[in-house]
Amino acid sequence: MLSAGTLLSHYEVLSLAGSGGMGEVYLARNVRLGRKFALKLLTVSCSRDGDLLHRIDRAARAAESGGPYVRRLRQPCRYSRR
Repeated sequence: MLSAGTLLSHYEVLSLAGSGGMGEVYLARNVRLGRKFALKLLTVSCSRDGDLLHRIDRAARAAESGGPYVRRLRQPCRYSRR
Protein backbone atom coordinates (compact mmCIF):
# COMPACT_ATOMS: atom_id res chain seq x y z
CA MET A 1 0.00 0.00 0.00
CA LEU A 2 1.26 3.48 -0.89
CA SER A 3 1.36 6.26 1.69
CA ALA A 4 -0.19 9.69 1.21
CA GLY A 5 2.42 11.99 -0.30
CA THR A 6 4.08 9.27 -2.41
CA LEU A 7 4.97 10.55 -5.89
CA LEU A 8 4.52 8.37 -8.99
CA SER A 9 5.79 10.38 -11.93
CA HIS A 10 3.79 13.61 -11.65
CA TYR A 11 1.00 12.15 -9.47
CA GLU A 12 0.94 12.63 -5.72
CA VAL A 13 -0.99 9.94 -3.84
CA LEU A 14 -3.65 11.46 -1.59
CA SER A 15 -5.43 8.37 -0.25
CA LEU A 16 -6.41 4.77 -0.93
CA ALA A 17 -9.81 4.70 -2.66
CA GLY A 18 -10.21 0.92 -2.75
CA SER A 19 -8.54 -2.41 -3.25
CA GLY A 20 -9.38 -5.85 -4.53
CA GLY A 21 -8.06 -8.90 -6.30
CA MET A 22 -6.59 -6.93 -9.21
CA GLY A 23 -4.82 -4.28 -7.18
CA GLU A 24 -5.39 -0.90 -5.58
CA VAL A 25 -7.01 2.36 -6.66
CA TYR A 26 -5.73 5.62 -5.24
CA LEU A 27 -7.01 9.16 -5.28
CA ALA A 28 -4.09 11.22 -6.57
CA ARG A 29 -3.36 14.77 -7.64
CA ASN A 30 -1.55 15.64 -10.84
CA VAL A 31 1.05 18.07 -9.51
CA ARG A 32 1.42 19.73 -12.93
CA LEU A 33 -2.28 20.38 -13.45
CA GLY A 34 -3.47 20.53 -9.85
CA ARG A 35 -6.35 18.18 -10.69
CA LYS A 36 -7.43 14.97 -8.98
CA PHE A 37 -7.33 11.60 -10.73
CA ALA A 38 -7.77 7.94 -9.89
CA LEU A 39 -4.65 5.77 -10.23
CA LYS A 40 -5.08 2.02 -10.60
CA LEU A 41 -2.08 -0.12 -9.63
CA LEU A 42 -2.21 -3.81 -10.48
CA THR A 43 -0.82 -6.63 -8.38
CA VAL A 44 2.38 -8.27 -9.64
CA SER A 45 0.50 -11.38 -10.75
CA CYS A 46 -2.08 -9.31 -12.66
CA SER A 47 0.64 -7.21 -14.27
CA ARG A 48 2.18 -10.40 -15.69
CA ASP A 49 -1.10 -11.70 -17.15
CA GLY A 50 -0.93 -10.78 -20.83
CA ASP A 51 -4.60 -11.56 -21.43
CA LEU A 52 -5.68 -9.35 -18.54
CA LEU A 53 -3.46 -6.49 -19.71
CA HIS A 54 -4.93 -6.80 -23.19
CA ARG A 55 -8.47 -6.60 -21.75
CA ILE A 56 -7.54 -3.56 -19.65
CA ASP A 57 -6.03 -1.82 -22.70
CA ARG A 58 -9.15 -2.66 -24.73
CA ALA A 59 -11.40 -1.29 -21.98
CA ALA A 60 -9.29 1.88 -21.83
CA ARG A 61 -9.68 2.41 -25.57
CA ALA A 62 -13.43 1.81 -25.28
CA ALA A 63 -13.60 4.38 -22.48
CA GLU A 64 -12.16 6.96 -24.85
CA SER A 65 -15.48 6.89 -26.71
CA GLY A 66 -17.05 8.46 -23.64
CA GLY A 67 -20.54 8.19 -22.31
CA PRO A 68 -22.47 9.69 -19.41
CA TYR A 69 -20.94 7.36 -16.78
CA VAL A 70 -17.41 7.00 -18.17
CA ARG A 71 -14.46 9.19 -17.28
CA ARG A 72 -11.75 9.67 -19.88
CA LEU A 73 -8.52 7.81 -19.51
CA ARG A 74 -5.87 10.48 -19.27
CA GLN A 75 -2.56 8.68 -19.40
CA PRO A 76 -2.12 4.93 -19.56
CA CYS A 77 1.28 4.08 -18.07
CA ARG A 78 3.14 1.12 -16.74
CA TYR A 79 5.32 1.49 -13.65
CA SER A 80 7.25 -1.17 -11.84
CA ARG A 81 7.65 -1.31 -8.07
CA ARG A 82 11.15 -2.61 -7.46
